[in-house]
This record gives sequence, C-alpha cells and structure tokens, in this order.
Amino acid sequence: MDINKLTKAALKQRVKELGLKLQKQSEETIHKNVEAFKLSEEIASLGYYERNWLTGKDFWSAGFYKLLGVQEGEVECTHEVLTQFLHPDDRDRFEKHIRKALLVKTEMNIEFKLVQKNRNIIYVQGNGKTKYSEKGEPLLTIGVFQDITERKKAEADLIKAKEKAEESELKFKSIYENVPVGIFRSTPSGKLISANPAFLDIYGFKNQQDLQETPAQDFYYDEEDRDNLLQRLKTEGTVKNYITKERKKDGSVIWIESDYRATLNDQGEIIYIDGNLQDITERKRIENELIKAKEKAEESDSLKSAFLANMSHEIRTPMNGIIGFSEMFLRSHFDDEKRNNYAQIVVDSSRQLLNIVDDILDISMIDSNNIRIIKSEVAINSILQEVCEIFKPQFKKSGISFHLSNGLSDEESTIETDKERLKQVISKLLNNALKFTPKGSVEFGYTLKQGTLQFYVEDTGIGIPSKDQDRIFERFQQAEIDPTRVYGGTGLGLTIAKKLVSLLGGEIGVESEKEHGARFYFTIPYTPLKNTKTKSKKQSMQNETKKLTIVVAEDEELNYLFIEEVLSELDITLIHTKDGQETVKVCNENPFIDLVLMDLKMPIMDGLEATKRIKKLKPELPIIAQTAYALAGDKEKARKAGCNGYLAKPIDANELLNTVNKILNI
Repeated sequence: MDINKLTKAALKQRVKELGLKLQKQSEETIHKNVEAFKLSEEIASLGYYERNWLTGKDFWSAGFYKLLGVQEGEVECTHEVLTQFLHPDDRDRFEKHIRKALLVKTEMNIEFKLVQKNRNIIYVQGNGKTKYSEKGEPLLTIGVFQDITERKKAEADLIKAKEKAEESELKFKSIYENVPVGIFRSTPSGKLISANPAFLDIYGFKNQQDLQETPAQDFYYDEEDRDNLLQRLKTEGTVKNYITKERKKDGSVIWIESDYRATLNDQGEIIYIDGNLQDITERKRIENELIKAKEKAEESDSLKSAFLANMSHEIRTPMNGIIGFSEMFLRSHFDDEKRNNYAQIVVDSSRQLLNIVDDILDISMIDSNNIRIIKSEVAINSILQEVCEIFKPQFKKSGISFHLSNGLSDEESTIETDKERLKQVISKLLNNALKFTPKGSVEFGYTLKQGTLQFYVEDTGIGIPSKDQDRIFERFQQAEIDPTRVYGGTGLGLTIAKKLVSLLGGEIGVESEKEHGARFYFTIPYTPLKNTKTKSKKQSMQNETKKLTIVVAEDEELNYLFIEEVLSELDITLIHTKDGQETVKVCNENPFIDLVLMDLKMPIMDGLEATKRIKKLKPELPIIAQTAYALAGDKEKARKAGCNGYLAKPIDANELLNTVNKILNI
C-alpha cells in the first residue's frame, strides 16, 4: 500500500479499522488469558486478591470467592469480611503476620484455616507481595490463597504412617531383642550378618563382633546337617522344625530346633538365609529319659513276668516237698532213718517257702517305705556266731568249707544298730554264697576300717561277670537269667540287702570275676558301746533252785502244742491262756510267773493291750511278743507296749529256745 496516495480521510478510516482490529484481538487475548487464569485457579484451588492501600479497595478473583464457599459477589470484597471467614484460632495470628510483613517489608507467607459458608473448614496457604512508594508507604498488595486441605491431610496421614511405622519398628525391635527365640540372618557361605541377643545367649557369645567372626558352619556338630539344609532351601525355599546337634562357643553340645527361609535372586541363587531357633537341649534330655523310662518299664514288665513264672516254680517246689512227704507219713510206715530224712525234707522245704514269703513281704515293705530301723545294743561277735550256727549244717551238707572271722574283741564289738536287720543282710549274702558255690569254701566276717565296720562274705563259687555286677542288686535280677538256669531263687535277696544296708547307714558292693568266686561286702557305722551286762549271781542261784513258770498266751491250740513241745526239754511249768483278758488275770493273781509268751492277736483283748496292763502292775515281768503278722511296725509296737523280745511266726524252735534262755538266764 502506498500511504502517500491515500487521502487524509481514507487514512483516518484505515487507522480506525486497524485500531478496532487490534482492540478486538487484544480483547480476545485478554479473554483467553482470563479464562486460562480461571482454569488455573480452579485446577490449583487458587484465589487471587489485590489490596489498593491508597484507595482502600480490595479485589477478589472468582477462585477467591470459591475458597470462601460463596458465589462471586455474594459478599462484600473487604478485608473485614475476609477476617470473618478466618478460623477463630487463626485470626490474631493472621493479623499479626500481615502487620509484621508490612512493617519489615517482607513477603507474606502463612498457613491458616478458613471456615466456609457451609461451616466446612479448609486449610489455606497465603502468599502475598506489596509494592511500596519511595517514602516506603504501601501502595498495592497482590497475592494468592491456595486450598492445601488435601496436602495437609496427606501430611497428617504421612505423620500417622510414620508414627505407626516407628511404633511398629519399636515393637519389632523390642520383640527382636527380648524374644527368647534366636533370630538371625546369614549368607549362604555362612557369614552371620545379624543376630538378636537370644541367639548370642544360646551359643554363648558376648557381642555381635565375636559372632560375626564365627562362620555358621562352625556351629554344626555334623557338617552333613548344614549341607542337607542348604540343599533343601534351594529346592523348597523354607525348612521348618529342623533339629540338629550343635556346638556352643565353649564347645559344649546343645540341641537346636530351627525354621529357615531363603531369599533368592532372579537366577534362583540364595542371597540370604533368615531363621529363628530354640535351644531344645532340656527337651531332648527329657525325651531321652522318657525313652529310657519306657525301655526300663518294658524291661520291668518282662522281668515281672519272668519273676512271676519263677515264683510259681520257687513256691511250688518246697510246697511239693512239704505236701508230698507229709502225705507219705500218713500212708506208709518207715524206719527211723527214713522218717527222720523225710521229716528233714519237710522242715527244709518249709524254711525255703518261708524265705520266699519273707522276701516278698520285705520287698513289699520297701516299695511302701515301711521298713523301720530299730537300734539297740548289739554284740556283733555274738550275732555272727548265731548266724554261723544256723548256716553251719547247710554248708556241711553241701561239702563246702565254712569259716567265721571276727575283727574285734567281744567288748569292742558291742555297738548300737538294728540286730535283726543286720542278721538279715548277712543271711541274704550267705544264702547267695551257698547257692552259687558248688564246691570250695565260704568265709564271712568283718574288719574295722576308718570308723566303719566292713562286713564281707567271700566264696570260691561261679563268680559274676563284670557286665552283670551292677544289675544284680536290682529287683528280679540275677546274673543267670536264662529260663534253663541251674540256680533257683526269687532274685530279690540282694535288692533287699542293698536297701537294708542303706537304712543302716552304709553301702554295699561286690568284687568278682567269672569262675573265680565273689566277695560281697557292706559297711555300717561303728558306734562302740561297752558291754556292762553281767549275770546276777543271785538270779543264777534262784534259777538253779527254782522251777520256772511261763505263761503261754495263745488262742490257737496247734501253736500252743508246738511251743509246749519245744519247751518240754526245759524244766519249767507252762500255763496256757487263750485270750488277753485271761492272761492279765493269771499274771496279776500269780506272783511266781517268770515269763510270758504273748500272742499279739487274740480274742476279747489283744496282746498289745494285755502287755500294757501287765507291765503297769508288774514292770519287771519279761514278756516276749509272738505274731504271724511280721509286718512293718509290729516289732516297734510290741517294744513300745513293753515287750522284751519278739518272735515272728512261724516260730523257729532254736530261736524260741535261745530267746527264752537269754531272757531267763538259764
């Protein structure tokens, strides 16, 4: 276009057109910018504001009104109105912040809460900047409010999540450090990366450093256990309840039960091994004890079965002799020699049967803990001589040399102990020697060693293998346990002897070699007493000149006839009473009675009560108790009632005579 050719009017018109066009373009641009601003406000939850300090006028954008929860123009656009929407908790702080920013000429930057028209509370971030005059007076403040409620909520959620995570971490740390289960992480090569205090304690380590210097494979007692574990972890990933025998730091052996989990990489290789473990050494000990107890119980059942079968044999054998030869006396006539031989068989069988019954009763009392030790003044040499006289005929009959060796003088050998239990132990050992010594010799006796009396029974018999020497003192056990065994017996004798020796305060043992005899020994405390008993000359003279009178209190006629026959060799007078009441009456009315043989079980009044009443009037009158009970406590009851002696039925004739002679000094 050639501007020179245009007229002034045309030029003016053209300029006007161009101006309108530019204005339209400008308005469109402004409109687009406004729309973009509004969209930006909406997207960012923003509200724009202006404050003209010269005119005191405020301007709020549409987004600003939206932040307040009102329609554009619904409320007056003033600072005072704005403060009404501020949360009461934040009003003073908001005003102070603005005054301070204007005073020190800094940008405004504050978070606060707005209460919208619907009473909904939102969090707002306020930012503003002020222009000042050359004199420093505020001219214009512009700024934006942004709704940060979601951000604040997210921050609160993050804080809660962090607190929860920290709490969980603390809980985990507390559990990790205090749980009694060992927790660890290691590499497949065996390097321990971490372990909790329980792990350190189980293996005896003081700190993590010592532990990490020890490879995991050093813990395993058997290296194959670890190789097997790694193989299973590669194929299975986890291994539960893996029990291994392992070593502590000090080398001691423990049992461990563990759970393992492997962490694998993309190639399926183990990176880490995590696990937990417990020391189950005590549990394994109890399990082993239970297994042993079970095995022992099964063995005991087997032994009991064998014992019952053996007892049937042991009881029937003497019963066969007693019944068989007793019947022969009724059916046939024999010469004196045969009659005496057969009678001796009946007597020997009866004694054998009595020994079996005694063993059963004694082991029963041991089981029920009813054996009592009753100590009194005992002359050891005299006791051993009595035992020697009892066994001498049996050894002579067997062709075995038999010898007694005393270790002290008669006066030195007087001690305080239980006479009957001591005799019982020695008798058990002599019976054992007699049974297992087919030929040769048996010696018994005692020696004084370091304040104890050591008794012994030494034989030249079949001996005992070393493997059997411990168990022969257990019940129902014998060194020879085969059903075809040659030697009989209940298998209870040595068990009873061991228990009695223990009650007497000593110990029992054996020294032996197979086919080279055996030496059984036991000890009891040496408690010496001086024997001060002397026979009264006056008593002796009276016994020589006076015919003695004995009351036999016995309600069973056969028992009385037996006692009468045994005592018939003595020059005495017998008075027979059949109940306790009659016995008391006879003793009180007859001043010349010298001794009472008192059966403890009688009608009307029992023997214990009768003894108490007699002793009350005649404390010096000796009374010997006799009973078929022979159970725990009977002897002690008789002693407390006042009895001076005690005989257990069936009464042995020699024992009866010896007891009567001793008490009456005949």
